[in-house]
Amino acid sequence: WQTRQVSTDFATVQWNVTQKVYTTGRAQAGFLYTSGESFLKVKNVKLLENGKEVAADLHPSLADKYRATPFKKDMFFYILELKKYDPTAVYILQADIAGATGNDTRGNITFNLSPSRPFSVVELNKQ
Repeated sequence: WQTRQVSTDFATVQWNVTQKVYTTGRAQAGFLYTSGESFLKVKNVKLLENGKEVAADLHPSLADKYRATPFKKDMFFYILELKKYDPTAVYILQADIAGATGNDTRGNITFNLSPSRPFSVVELNKQ
């Protein structure tokens, strides 16, 4: 995220994650603060399929400098379960965000999908 996306009032923002969604499974979205005078408040994280909500993790969190284990309560990672994959769909990650003390905040958003079934070996056709 960039400062232009953030104010001290919550606003809904979206990121296209279609290229990272390739099957059913469990996705983890992370909001990792990198710089600025303010941390980022995050809540209501959702995965949309063609504009319709298909998964949600609504807990509030604060994207800050904390990276230690054990993880703190209400960590800035969100779990989204995609139960049915549509290869023709557009997938959007949506979240409500606000600067904790101002809009001077920047960070990275991660989105990783773990397939619900193991990958299978496919033999190469040697014609």
